[in-house]
Amino acid sequence: PLIPLAIAILRMFTKHPLRRRSPLAPSVESRSLEGKGRIERNELANRRGEISPLTSASCGSFMAKEIVLLGATGSIGTQTLDVCRSHPERLRPVGLSAHSRVDLLIEQAREFAPRRVVITDESKRSTVGPAAFPNGTELRWGEAGIEEMVTDPGADTIVAAMVGAAGLKGTIRGLQAGKNVALANK
Repeated sequence: PLIPLAIAILRMFTKHPLRRRSPLAPSVESRSLEGKGRIERNELANRRGEISPLTSASCGSFMAKEIVLLGATGSIGTQTLDVCRSHPERLRPVGLSAHSRVDLLIEQAREFAPRRVVITDESKRSTVGPAAFPNGTELRWGEAGIEEMVTDPGADTIVAAMVGAAGLKGTIRGLQAGKNVALANK
């Protein structure tokens, strides 16, 4: 039952224009948003630094969507990481959070090497330190860590896969920061 959700998350990420267009994309004429007459859609996308919606992902290089995953160790979170694992050229986790399943979070951080990880259960401070995570991965704690992670200027999208209202503050803060949010909580 959760596999279709993971597929829907992937489709959501790939429907939006990505960051750079491919030079091999087909040309399609479209009305210019600047009102200067007809121009090629790919040219307009290029001006914006996007990939044209008609561009195939296999037609050139582009930057992967960078995602922050709130609730990375839960069932939805692990399935979202399965999708990221299957499509590393499209999706890159740059932030992972967990409440209490710290061992799984450490494994995920070693595999994906995100910029930040957040443990929301502050009672774990005495048992987990930054040395447990890969070099270059910052360890943060609690709600303040979530807020810092979801406002990261490099992150494109936040996947809110936390149980109930636990991820609400982080989700709202991400929306205020102008991030795309994929709600997938139970």
